[in-house]
Amino acid sequence: MQKNEVCAVIVTWNSAGVVERSLPAIAPQVAEVFVVDNGSAPEHFASLLEAVKNYSNVHISRNEENRGIAVALNRGAEEAITKGYQWIVTLDDNGKAAPDMVEKLFTAYEALTPEDQFGIAIVAPNISNLKGPTYPSGSAFLVPTTPTTGQLVKSEAWQKIKGYKEDLFIACADHEFCFRMLAHGYRTLLVPTALLFATAGPKPAIRQLLWKKFVVPHYTPDRYYYMYRNSVYLYLTYWRYVPKWIFKNIVSNILSFIKILLYEEKRLQKIWMIARGNWDGLRGRLGRL
Repeated sequence: MQKNEVCAVIVTWNSAGVVERSLPAIAPQVAEVFVVDNGSAPEHFASLLEAVKNYSNVHISRNEENRGIAVALNRGAEEAITKGYQWIVTLDDNGKAAPDMVEKLFTAYEALTPEDQFGIAIVAPNISNLKGPTYPSGSAFLVPTTPTTGQLVKSEAWQKIKGYKEDLFIACADHEFCFRMLAHGYRTLLVPTALLFATAGPKPAIRQLLWKKFVVPHYTPDRYYYMYRNSVYLYLTYWRYVPKWIFKNIVSNILSFIKILLYEEKRLQKIWMIARGNWDGLRGRLGRL
């Protein structure tokens, strides 16, 4: 891998004081960084301009309103492809890449045979949150999906499937992207030794029930709407491709609902938004809430 073959796309939204976490970590690892601001308030955008002014390889574009993470990622990817980049690292505003994350992703990819390399469209890091890394350190392996943040995506494959599905708006856009790759014959390689540090939710906290520790994200009610609505869309669309993932995700969403009832604020609002999201998902109503 040559550094001039890879760039990064970072999506920001009202990220004053936050993007300073992701930008210094990824900028030295890639040739260029395309920051796509998703309609932040003026004071947040001014803070973003201040944060990037000392980087010669960082470029900013701005959407006039928040049109969702998929729209912003597509805009950044289109700019990267226009400039001829073969690989794109996708990030949100607070994901902090380890100093050698990109190098380790490429090392794992280049260790594959040429035949296996041809089928890989996404090489993903091990996400570490308050509980630590998701996976123990070890050899790279195939997974059905990973979060968007930190993904190393082949530009050619992104073009073939026409990018991210924009009417999902935010939640599950990463899973849908991976599943559509899978439906087109591509696969996702996860590299446990490549680390990306991220938070889950605006006010994540560790809680314990009996012997089990877990993260309570404290998402906003509208975020839960998108999570449950878009999950239903995935179940109905991709059940032939990832039945095991769907079963696990249904269990995960049930547990998430229990955590809301036990630990989170604004419970009634969140219950209502989850019910509304499930109903809209069943009737195929997507787009912005």
